[in-house]
Amino acid sequence: MLRFEGRDIAGKPWRLWLRGVGGVGWTDVWMADFDHNGQRDLLIAAHFPGNGRCVRYVDIMILMFDASGRPIPWTAGTNLPNGDKSPYIPAILRDINADGRAEIVTTGCEPGEWPGEEHWRMTGVYEARETRWTPLRNVALAPYEESGEKKSRRKVAPCGSERVA
Repeated sequence: MLRFEGRDIAGKPWRLWLRGVGGVGWTDVWMADFDHNGQRDLLIAAHFPGNGRCVRYVDIMILMFDASGRPIPWTAGTNLPNGDKSPYIPAILRDINADGRAEIVTTGCEPGEWPGEEHWRMTGVYEARETRWTPLRNVALAPYEESGEKKSRRKVAPCGSERVA
């Protein structure tokens, strides 16, 4: 279990436990204001190194802080959008629609029938809105696909975020 604790804006203590994931690989921690509410949020990416096809899996845990400074957790599983290219970006995390709030794209992978063959696809697009990740339905995927490819090649950190660990 991962334990997070702190104090909200009023000074009241809070404590949150998240199920520990990954454990065998490494963990990255990123910090940014994903929903543009003035509170810094955390993205914890637990990487699992694998052997074979479609093995670059990441458990993502995001703690978004509401206006009072209390955390709201969100978790998702995804595959690395830039495959085995370094640096390993845990997810496509951008503000593609330029509304000041981040969108996160989760991806999946299925092994093909031939050795080394992998089929990658987007499994979801979510936008940070008022301390929640809201699924975007009927969204055009092309801008997110292009963003993931260009940004991973340029080795840019997600959504103006700051890597903290």
